[in-house]
This record gives sequence, C-alpha cells and structure tokens, in this order.
Amino acid sequence: MFLIVVLGACQGGNQAQDTDRLLHLSSEASTAVTQQVSHDIEEWLKKNPEIKAVEAVNGEKEMVLAYDVHHEKRFQMSEIESKLKKQLSEKKSSLEVTMSSDKKILSEVMELKKDMVKKNLTKKEINHRVKKIISLSYETA
Repeated sequence: MFLIVVLGACQGGNQAQDTDRLLHLSSEASTAVTQQVSHDIEEWLKKNPEIKAVEAVNGEKEMVLAYDVHHEKRFQMSEIESKLKKQLSEKKSSLEVTMSSDKKILSEVMELKKDMVKKNLTKKEINHRVKKIISLSYETA
C-alpha cells in the first residue's frame, strides 16, 4: 500500500510540470486573460527554497496564489507567509493577490489552469472561477 501511495505522489508532480509547460505554451493564445503576471510570480517563487509547490492564476483584477511548503518548514508557516506577503507587496502588482497554503486551493488553481488549456475559457469564465476560488480560500481560513 505504501508503494502505491509513493508511486501516485511521484506521478502527480510530473503531471503538474506537464500542465505548467502546456499552459505556458498556449496561455497567450487560448485565454482571454493573459496569465503572464501569474507565470512570472510562480517562476519567482519557485526559486524560494522554502516553497515546495506554487500555482497562480489571475483574472482581470485578482490573482490567486496557492503554495505548499516543505514538510519540515510547516512550523514556520506564519513567518513564511508574512515574508511572502512582504515580497509580493514589493513587486507592486496591479492585481489584488489572495494567498493560500491550503492544499484544496492549490488543487483548485491547478484544475483551473488545466481547464484554461483544454476548454479555452472566456474572460468571464476565468474571472468567475478565480472569484470562486478566492471565496473558497476564505472559507478554509
């Protein structure tokens, strides 16, 4: 049973990377809302040694940033989150950023990114889904 869990976890990481590559290649052509800001922030945060995974997606005015930290850093979550908020405020993005370390929000953001690639969502659909994820993040907080 342990082997099945480990193998499943390993496949999940590769799938996320594949989706990220697909989204990067087709994001400008397939969506009505450019995801360049989200992509830049993802790449910037991936360089942070405390961050294990990060996914971001944005609508016209709002961005959802979901992240996961390494297991041994879980006890320092409040410090990490305040540090990330400070660094993001220095970026001076015109978007309102909602951050979450909840795995459910991370999963929802990943699913939205996949749908953006597969279903060619409209600007209205993207904005609606981003707002829905933001409201979910407040429920789980």
